[in-house]
Order: sequence, then C-alpha cells, then structure tokens
Amino acid sequence: MELELRSRLTDELSTGPEPPIGDLVVASMRQGRRLRVARRLRMGGIALLAVVVAAGLVGGVVTLRPAAPQVVTPATGTDPLVPATPAGLLVLLESLLPDGVTSGYAATPGGGLMVQVYLDTGHGPGMLRVAVGRDADGPAAVGHRAVMDGGGAVTGPVRRADGAQVTVVFLPDNCVQRTVVLFDRPDGIVVQVNIAACLAWDGTGNPPGPQVLTAVQAEAVAADPRWGTMLPRSLVDEGAARHPTLPDLA
Repeated sequence: MELELRSRLTDELSTGPEPPIGDLVVASMRQGRRLRVARRLRMGGIALLAVVVAAGLVGGVVTLRPAAPQVVTPATGTDPLVPATPAGLLVLLESLLPDGVTSGYAATPGGGLMVQVYLDTGHGPGMLRVAVGRDADGPAAVGHRAVMDGGGAVTGPVRRADGAQVTVVFLPDNCVQRTVVLFDRPDGIVVQVNIAACLAWDGTGNPPGPQVLTAVQAEAVAADPRWGTMLPRSLVDEGAARHPTLPDLA
C-alpha cells in the first residue's frame, strides 16, 4: 500500500507544472550580491586603514581625527616708548607734512626738543619749527603769554572734542614766528608749531619765505598723539639713521 501511494505521488508530480521559483532565484541572487559588496567594503576599509597606518608610520604620526586649528598669538610690545630725540621728532614731523621737498634740518643745542625743517611745496622753501614740552600753567598759558609778549593777536584757547585746547597767535612783527599754533593736550603735553614767513638767520638777515602751512594744517600736525617727551622706539631709531647729526638752530 505504501509503495503504491508513493508511486502515484511521484507520477502526479512529474506530470504537473514546475513551481514558480523565479522570484526565489532573483531574491537569492540579490542577497548574494549584497553579501559580496559588504565583504568587499569591509576588505577595502581594512586595506585603507592599513595604508593610512603605513603612511603614518613613515611620517612618524598617525592622525585619525581632524587636527585642531592653529592658534596664532599676535606680537605685543614691539615699539616701546623711549626718551624723545630731536632726530626722532624730525622723522615724525616729516611724516605729517604735505607732499613736498624738505631740507634745512636743525635742532636746539643740547638735545632740546625743538626742531626745524624747510618745506617746499612748489613755491620755494618755507620754514617750520616745532617744539614739544609740558605746560605747568594750563592751556598753553594763553599763548605762552602771547609768545613772550610779542604783542600779537591771540585766538583761543578753543577746546576740541578730544579735550585738547588750541591757541593761535599771530605776530606781524616776527617773521620767524609769524603764526604760532599751541596745542595743549589733557595729559599736559604742549606741541608748538611755528609757521615762519622767512628762513633761518643766514649771518646777515632772515631771507623771506612763504608760510607753508595754514593754522588749520598746523593744528592737524600737532594733534598726532605720538608727539611727546617720549617717542616710539622706531621713530628714535629711524631718526638716528637719517639724521645722525643736526646743526644748531640759528
């Protein structure tokens, strides 16, 4: 009986249609490809890590994460203040003047802080003298008492927004100090700009020369905060190189 039943089942299966296995084959093929791709990726990752490690060993460093950004510390204290020199004051003065040709450099003897320069802007040389000091009596002591009682007209003092006070003195009978601008800072430093209407004494007289700055321009020159009895070292060093010796004011 059992043999007869098995024989009938075999005959029926052999004569019936084949089961639909197409989807199973496709699914199996896809699964196989995924397994092969994953295996290749794993092998590739291992190989890449091996290359990185090998390169790191050659270079002596293995970096497996982003490097921290480099921090740059700015240099500080590179231009300290040092005692002012006439040559340093001249360098500062020349840097603040309008374009032109400069000459006629001189300074007060003994290292005093008054300097002289001629400036030619195309109309012949004119003389300027600039002095720096401290004012113990407040706002330039009303035009240094009208520039030592020269009998001139005084304008000011006028207070600026930065706290400085400006006094302008006009001396019609003094060609060396025809217009004097006194710039009195809140820290007690006074910058005096003398705009001459002549040149320095040549032994017999003062040759005429144009006034090469207006009072407004002179105020702008005096307002530079670097003026003082102390100067940045760079100005002093440059002055020593450019003006190793200076003749005395005449």
